[in-house]
Amino acid sequence: MANRLSLWVRGNAGSTSNHPSRAIPALFIPESEFVLHRRATEDVAETGAWISTQKSSIFDERVLKLLHKKMFAHIWHWAGEFRLSQDSRGVDFFLIPGELNRLTLECAHWAGERAYQPDMIAIQWFFGLVRIRPFLDGNARHARLATDLLLARLGKPPFTWAMISGVGRREAGEAYDRALTEAKGGNINPLLKFARS
Repeated sequence: MANRLSLWVRGNAGSTSNHPSRAIPALFIPESEFVLHRRATEDVAETGAWISTQKSSIFDERVLKLLHKKMFAHIWHWAGEFRLSQDSRGVDFFLIPGELNRLTLECAHWAGERAYQPDMIAIQWFFGLVRIRPFLDGNARHARLATDLLLARLGKPPFTWAMISGVGRREAGEAYDRALTEAKGGNINPLLKFARS
C-alpha cells in the first residue's frame, strides 16, 4: 500500500507537460510511476512541514499560491500561478479570484464560528478548491494538502482518502469520481465518507 505522502502525488501526477489533456486521469498512479515522482513526494513533505510552521491562514490566496509553488515548482515553471485558460472541469479562469475569495471567506467564517463540524468544513473546503480548479494542473493534490493543513489547524487528523478501506486503486478512483459527481449535485456526504475511509 502506498505511504501517507503518496496521497498528495496521486492523480494526474504523470503529467509533466503544461497541457491538462496530457495528464494521467487515474486517481492513483501505478507504483512503477510513483518511483518517478519521489522528488514530488519529498517536495510535498517539505512543503507540509514548512507550511505547518507558518502563522498565515490557509484561507489566504497568497498562501494557497505559495503552497502550489512549493509543491510543483520543480515540475512546472508556472507553479503557483492561476490558470489563464478555460478548463471544462473548473470555473471560467476570469472567475477564479472571485470564486476563491468567496470560498475562503465562507470557510474561514465556518471555522471561526465552529458553524459546522471540522470534517464538514474541511470537505467543503476541499470540494470548493477542486470545483474552482485555480491552477492548470495539480489541483487535487494541492486541495488534499490544503485540506490536511486545515484539519490540523482545527485539531483533527488528516483525511485518509480510502487508504484504510483496503480497496484497490481502480475501485478507489471510481468511488472518488462517484463522490465528486454527488457533490456537484449537492450531496457532499459521499465525498466526506470517502475522505474518511
